[in-house]
Amino acid sequence: MQPLQPESAGFLKSNLFVRICSALVFAPLVLIAGWLGGWPFLVLVLVVSGAVSFEWLRIIIPAATPLAIILMLGLVFASLYLIAFNPLQTAFWPVFLLFGGIVVAGYALGLKLWLGAGFAYAVLLGAALLMIRNDPSLGMTALGFIVAIVWATDIFAYLVGRTLKGPKLWPAISPGKTWSGAFGGLCAAIAASAAFYGLIDAVSLTRLILTGLVLSVASQCGDLFESWIKRRFKVKDSSHLIPGHGGVMDRVDGLVFALIAALLLVWLTSGNLDQPARTLLLGSA
Repeated sequence: MQPLQPESAGFLKSNLFVRICSALVFAPLVLIAGWLGGWPFLVLVLVVSGAVSFEWLRIIIPAATPLAIILMLGLVFASLYLIAFNPLQTAFWPVFLLFGGIVVAGYALGLKLWLGAGFAYAVLLGAALLMIRNDPSLGMTALGFIVAIVWATDIFAYLVGRTLKGPKLWPAISPGKTWSGAFGGLCAAIAASAAFYGLIDAVSLTRLILTGLVLSVASQCGDLFESWIKRRFKVKDSSHLIPGHGGVMDRVDGLVFALIAALLLVWLTSGNLDQPARTLLLGSA
């Protein structure tokens, strides 16, 4: 076997390679578990949300004890279990009260809103995944649509930004991101959105593209948000749970914000979250 040439070795260590690997691993994993549904998907949601909760806690409290980590994981898992097996109206208040208690505990520990924000971040990720996938009407299609938008945006934003360079998007938070990259990500989102046209009956191409653009912007905001969190707490990676690829938060930051944006779009256009997948793609009935 020939040794790697310098160019190949450089690519294998590049951020682009990490992003491509992330898409090639995480996207199929989410989609396969989503296609299976039921317990396989719930287990995936619990694992991903739990990893995000663990990483957030380690970022804001580097010396967090195993007991504190287990307690936070237990609260996140309990919240997602409630959401998975109960109507949203039933699960909302217990989860909201848990969130309020965690916010109070965070202030008591001198962490202000950071502890509650981490709980909300992990639970919203899992809840949005469950709510969209469990919609019997287009749940799997909507999940695939969101995943496609997020990873197309992420890869092409990086690729175009590194190629064209130009003015920085927000250098104080993320020095590597450029306006050209952001535009490249939006163009990729348009292409990914258009690819779903024809796969969904009665869908409007204009609506599909506009929805894809909103989710693409949200995804890029999620990337910036995580960059800000890491700068705020002076960490390079959210963790080393994925050897050579940073943490789970580093891989799903855009997905979290895209999922939240999807639910906000549904709520703003229909006034409820009864059929989030169908409403996202087709509009309210």
